[in-house]
Amino acid sequence: MNQRIGVEHNKKNVGKLIRIFRQKAHYKSEYVAKKLSISAGNYSKLENGQIDLTDSRLSLLCRVYQITPPEFYLHFKYY
Repeated sequence: MNQRIGVEHNKKNVGKLIRIFRQKAHYKSEYVAKKLSISAGNYSKLENGQIDLTDSRLSLLCRVYQITPPEFYLHFKYY
């Protein structure tokens, strides 16, 4: 049970970081959702930590923000 709480907490933190990147880039959520080929609703769930950030989504996000996956996770410890 504790492991599940940790996973949920982690998903929420990843979602928060995704939102921060989007806001700093001044992108609308609809724009990023389109780049990820997902609906705006699913993108909202991603930012809210309700769905997982898959490797393929991470790769697409990194393309949008012109960073590498390690750079993405480097920021993770600051938020």
